[in-house]
Parts: sequence; structure tokens; C-alpha cells
Amino acid sequence: MSPSKKDNHDLSDWGKWANHVLSELDRLNTSIEELRKDLTSVTIEVVQLKVKSSLWGAMAGAVTVIAILGIEFLKDNIISKNSNNQQFYPPAPCVHVQPANSSTQNNSPQSPPSKLP
Repeated sequence: MSPSKKDNHDLSDWGKWANHVLSELDRLNTSIEELRKDLTSVTIEVVQLKVKSSLWGAMAGAVTVIAILGIEFLKDNIISKNSNNQQFYPPAPCVHVQPANSSTQNNSPQSPPSKLP
């Protein structure tokens, strides 16, 4: 082999290798651009989900507050209607009072007390 053929063979191998490297770089660049597009769309979807979840949380909190205020309003109105603008007092407990000598009484009629001389 002459030195010129060897140098020519090395150049053709390097040219093939250079073309292969350039085609791989182009392929990788295309893949990275597609991944960036996908990442952007996923980021947008995450932001949308965060907004939706915060809105649902705010609505749930508002419903809770409205329910509590409604219950308090109803309690105040029921108490004021029942007490005719007076303070509400619960009814007093029933107490049964029996006479002190109830155990010595019998059901027979008693004679009037006698007069002493």
C-alpha cells in the first residue's frame, strides 16, 4: 500500500464517522426539542390543576362558612321568636311536694277535734 492510499482511506473513514456524529447530534437535538415541548405542556397542565384545586378549596371553605353562619342565624331567630325578645330560660324542673304527715293519714273520715273543759 502506498502512503497516499492509506491517507485517502483514513479520510474516507473520518468522513463517514463525521457524518454519523452529525446525524446523531441532529437526532438528539430533535429529541431534546420534543422533550422541551412536552415539558412545557406538562407544566401548563400542572398550573391549571393548581388553579382548579385552589378554586375548589375556596368553594369548600365558602360553603362551610355559609353553613355555619346560616345555622347561627337560624338559632338566633328561633330563640328570639320563642322568647318574645326576652332572654331564653329553660323550663324549671317539676317538684312533687307531699305533706309531712302523709304517711300517718288514713282514708277514714276524721272526727272534729274535741273541746277540752
